[in-house]
Amino acid sequence: MSVAGVTGVLSWLRARPSDMATAPRPVAGAQAGGLGDARNGLFVYDRTALAQAIRFDDIPVLPACNSRPMIAEGGPVWPDWEGMGAMRHMRAGLPIDLKPALPETPLTDMNEEAVWGGHVVDHFGHFAAENSTRLLQAVAGHPSARVLFTLEPGLRPGTVPGFFWQVLDWYGVASERVHFVTQPLRVRHLWAAPMAEQLNGVVPSEAYLDLLARNRARNRLPARPGGVVYVARDRMEASGEGHNAGEPYLTGLLQGLGVHVIRPETMRLRDQLAWYDSARTLVFSEGSAMHGRQFLGRLDQDIVILNRRPRMRVALASLGARCNRLAYGEVTRGVASVLWSNGKPWMVRAISIYDTERLLAAFDAVGVALREVWNREDYLAARDAAIGRWIGIRFAPDQRIDHAASLKGVRADFERLGLRHLLDRLPKGSAP
Repeated sequence: MSVAGVTGVLSWLRARPSDMATAPRPVAGAQAGGLGDARNGLFVYDRTALAQAIRFDDIPVLPACNSRPMIAEGGPVWPDWEGMGAMRHMRAGLPIDLKPALPETPLTDMNEEAVWGGHVVDHFGHFAAENSTRLLQAVAGHPSARVLFTLEPGLRPGTVPGFFWQVLDWYGVASERVHFVTQPLRVRHLWAAPMAEQLNGVVPSEAYLDLLARNRARNRLPARPGGVVYVARDRMEASGEGHNAGEPYLTGLLQGLGVHVIRPETMRLRDQLAWYDSARTLVFSEGSAMHGRQFLGRLDQDIVILNRRPRMRVALASLGARCNRLAYGEVTRGVASVLWSNGKPWMVRAISIYDTERLLAAFDAVGVALREVWNREDYLAARDAAIGRWIGIRFAPDQRIDHAASLKGVRADFERLGLRHLLDRLPKGSAP
């Protein structure tokens, strides 16, 4: 089936600079207070120019503390905090960070030139999409300076996730240049750039995409088979992470049809990027791996996101700027989720149920004849087995959830999703 024949199945989108806001930048050489200078509190969205680094002298840089989800209270204490505009941690065009309090104890002097790298979190997607996005343009003009990073509370220099070092290698930053901020510092000369990309709706500038393209060329990725590449989450079934029930059945069929199925959690970053780079059509099961595509610039390819959470548009602005066409397929008809003690659903651990007709139509749209080999009974058996495994993991006694409320909520989810035949697999006991 052609793309034109599946209108309404996939939402094909083209992201143009004029369609939505682009990333902020300070004007190179501007006087403080001039239009575009990140120190004046203005948020300038430039669709063409690259964010320039600014030098801060004798600036406090503090270890991270009191981390909210993926955002640290720490790092550089920008002068005139409220007036620093785009230098702060941004989402959807707005600053969301908190000013760190200076300690009562003296600061340790760092009497050398350094670059602000960002905040290290133990989550690939958030590190790729927001916490690493100052790095490439900041280090470009300072190839030998120390690069400073704060650590998410609970992380230590020896427990930094492996993907952090692989990202630095991709950007050409030698490990010996890294300095983790574990005590309060006063840095003599700190170079910092605004975030080149943000979560939620801010398009990267054309110049940043150009910089990514030059970095890609420098890395000389090996060629991989082209065609359709499917980026799976099927192995999340074993750990109860968020996934679509029965995805291993899907991936088995796709491999039989000649689709290249990859699992980024089993691969080094450079190998992931080689597959992304070679694909003509790149299909993601919605998840953090999508943000790995942000390490590459524009490519002559289509990208399709198969949502596991209905109506999500993860990385719309960022991915749309990098490909010919970006599509989102609403292939999930609903989710079941346990609840935190505050009553909120644990959505990143929810199990999603395919809308199989929309799933098949999505693969029709990209030229994969999945419909011809799909067996409904085999799929339903795989789906129900996956749901049973998810119940065993998510309702284990050591899970820090509201067990009674979760039982009640998942019962309601199963009823709504037509899964009444699985109610007897839930833990015994009466829900409040």
